[in-house]
Amino acid sequence: MMLDKSNRLALTWLLLLGSIGCTSTHTAYLTLPTLNGISAYRIDNNSVRLTLIVGSPYATGNSPGPVVVDPSNRFVWVANRTDDTISLFKIDSVNGGLSEVLPRTTTGYAPLAMVINSSGSFLFVANELSSSISVYSINSSNGALLAVSSPFPTPPNPVALAVTPSGNFLYVVNSNLGSVLAYSVSASGTLQTIAGSPFFSGNGAAAVAVDPKGHFVYVVNTTDSTVSIFAINSATGALSTVVGSPFATGTAPVSLALTPSGQFLYVANASSNNISGYTIDPTTGFATAITEGPFSVGTAPTLVVSDPDGVYIYALSQTSKTITVFTLTTTGQEVQGDLTNTGYSAATSEPVAAMSISQ
Repeated sequence: MMLDKSNRLALTWLLLLGSIGCTSTHTAYLTLPTLNGISAYRIDNNSVRLTLIVGSPYATGNSPGPVVVDPSNRFVWVANRTDDTISLFKIDSVNGGLSEVLPRTTTGYAPLAMVINSSGSFLFVANELSSSISVYSINSSNGALLAVSSPFPTPPNPVALAVTPSGNFLYVVNSNLGSVLAYSVSASGTLQTIAGSPFFSGNGAAAVAVDPKGHFVYVVNTTDSTVSIFAINSATGALSTVVGSPFATGTAPVSLALTPSGQFLYVANASSNNISGYTIDPTTGFATAITEGPFSVGTAPTLVVSDPDGVYIYALSQTSKTITVFTLTTTGQEVQGDLTNTGYSAATSEPVAAMSISQ
């Protein structure tokens, strides 16, 4: 089953490690495309249960999709796909509730994906229908966005993006080309195409992640049912294919997540209804399948994410409308990487499509 991109990105669920309330909770923000709103949930780190925050859902623009939180956990930005805008929300430091700050910021046509750099100074947006990347500088005081010499044109259909921890390089997945577009990012936020770009990944390239140390790029290829691995040239940002790449996953992979340590990789396979797990070689970047996997989840998992502590893995399923929570197995002080279902599965009111986590 090949999932429609508008369905895959119609709903975005974001977990963030919060300094909100007690330190034993996370806060989750869930965008609701048919209701044109965003809900906030508190997640107890011990029971992993979700509690709706009073006041949810909060109004957004039309068809809210991707959502990101700034590193200081003070602001949330939501891209409104059919309005071609970004909504800015302030986070209530006491209860995690949201209040929108108007006016909304204009984007290119059909903003499909967003990512923020680790310093919280720039926001990058992939505009699918106008085939461009919008770059915004972020006002650290109020979260306001200011366009930076953008949008920058791309080949048709940019669908996902990731930025290195240093903020020096931006990688954009282009589904039409089955490739990764590579850009250097200047101190002012302008983009420059890196020599050799685009770098071929595979048919149906759909999602991308950079490892926490900024050495490797991972891309899921939905049509090929594979994951491609690239090594990053630290000086230029150019990509080279890692030996043994691409490697096979389950059927129709659509999402991937690395643990904060970069030790493990998890892939959501939409058609085989499971999560594949891999151990990452820190030197070569190559992924070796975890023998206990794959791990069963609900129908059509479209998102997989690791919490910021690397303790839980959340799998969100589109058709069954569920969030399945796993723990990583540990032996003594050593994390093994195989997943244990916690037995807790939360229901969502709408199909789930895309997820990201702040640190």
